Amino acid sequence: MRTVLLSILGVAILVGSFFMAKKIMAPKESKTGAYREKSTKVFVDDVQNGQVPIAVKVNGRLEAVDELELFAEVQGVFQSDKKFRPGTAYSKGELIIKVNDTQDRANLKAQRSSLLNQIVQLLPDIKFDYPEEYEKWSGYVEDFNINEPTKPLPQPSSEREKFFIAGKNLSTAFYNIKQLEAQLDKYRIYAPFSGILTEALVNPGSLIRPGQKLGTLTSQNNFELAIPIREEYAGMLRTGSTIEVQSELDGRKIKGRLLRINPSVDPGSQTVTAYVQLKSSGLREGMFFNAELPLQPIDSAMEINRKLLVKNKFVYGVKDSFLVEYDVIPVHYNKETVIVRGLEDGQRILQRMIPAAREGMKVDVIKQ
Repeated sequence: MRTVLLSILGVAILVGSFFMAKKIMAPKESKTGAYREKSTKVFVDDVQNGQVPIAVKVNGRLEAVDELELFAEVQGVFQSDKKFRPGTAYSKGELIIKVNDTQDRANLKAQRSSLLNQIVQLLPDIKFDYPEEYEKWSGYVEDFNINEPTKPLPQPSSEREKFFIAGKNLSTAFYNIKQLEAQLDKYRIYAPFSGILTEALVNPGSLIRPGQKLGTLTSQNNFELAIPIREEYAGMLRTGSTIEVQSELDGRKIKGRLLRINPSVDPGSQTVTAYVQLKSSGLREGMFFNAELPLQPIDSAMEINRKLLVKNKFVYGVKDSFLVEYDVIPVHYNKETVIVRGLEDGQRILQRMIPAAREGMKVDVIKQ
């Protein structure tokens, strides 16, 4: 009898435990008797596609547009009216370098004198055989000056006169003189532009030889900013556009003009070089500047925060109080934003990313 009672009590305990566990595991009902997912409050923006201006931030080094390396073309003792040292300024047309030309100048005068003597000896023959041409040749002799550049010989008026003059080797003597005159010009170097001597490799009194480098003259008024940019941006730049640059040294801003783009790609960095013209006082070669290069604007696009772009292929939008995924095509990345295509005007996308966002999440749009 006692065994039967214990068996019944055990069965009762098991049944009670089963129903108790079922009650504990059952979901709690809300006061309304049904379970509802809580909605997340979000801010949204209405999509408005349009033309989006873009710019790329770059930096580059300043290069002088006018820079002349000075080389000797003749041999002689180096002379200079100014102290030939780095930092010396020269005006356009001012004499920078001269080489002692005493010997060659004397030789040139001797050649001119020889030509004059040849023509004087021919005057009697010309007067007898070509009386109508005598006046022009005698006038040439009267105007001849061995201390000045030799003037061109009178032009023959007939084939007969031409052959006569050629037979006396006057043309050969004349062109030998012109060659010496051209050679003599190489003994002096004048500044083709106003600038400063940035390199000086010889001292006055030194013997210099042909081909020897003497120094470098650099302009201080006209510079170009050489800027390396990614090759893909080269076709989006507009030459002639105004560019504002900022010095890394003192922070001052200067406006320049985009002159040209070198299409050659650097094999190491895979960049091309754009050149911005700068004209301002106080510029020095080698200075670094930062710049924003305006690129051609992107049509039918929208600029959004980079945090809204998910997996580089979609953004979250709101439709009928639920999150949806809108596929987009990223076109250009900025530091904090990205320009995308693929959205339709009027669609609503998140203004700020929300935690644990997923497609189908119920949201509540906050009106602004």
